[in-house]
Amino acid sequence: MATKRGSDLDMEDFIRDNYVNLTNRLDVVSIIPYLIEQRVLRSPDKQRILSKVTQEEKAGELLDTLKHNGKCTVDVFINALRQTEQTALLEKLGIPNNNTTTSGADGNSSTSTQTMDPIAELQEVFKSSVKSYYDVKLTTFKP
Repeated sequence: MATKRGSDLDMEDFIRDNYVNLTNRLDVVSIIPYLIEQRVLRSPDKQRILSKVTQEEKAGELLDTLKHNGKCTVDVFINALRQTEQTALLEKLGIPNNNTTTSGADGNSSTSTQTMDPIAELQEVFKSSVKSYYDVKLTTFKP
């Protein structure tokens, strides 16, 4: 089956269409930190996923979590594969490994080559930091 790209497909369909390759080839341990950084996974998710015994069980738990939490887009997931250098899996999925697409959990995305403009990179870091700060403040706010 041909793999559809990024915005042409939602995450649930992407996982369903590529489930065998993803469960057999996904390096779960290396991709989890990136997905936590992108705010699509949390620490309890990591603990639950890594508590599974086999690589296939860990991959299945990760994929189920991504399908059901609704925070991950196909672009974020593909970028995570690129960032963790899972080139063999990208090739098996029919996805080129030349450009990176960054997209946060809020759905904003931008495409760049391997090196990002330093000003744009700083802006992204600042935006992410401010969002993280307010996420923490809002979750710990007590009236």
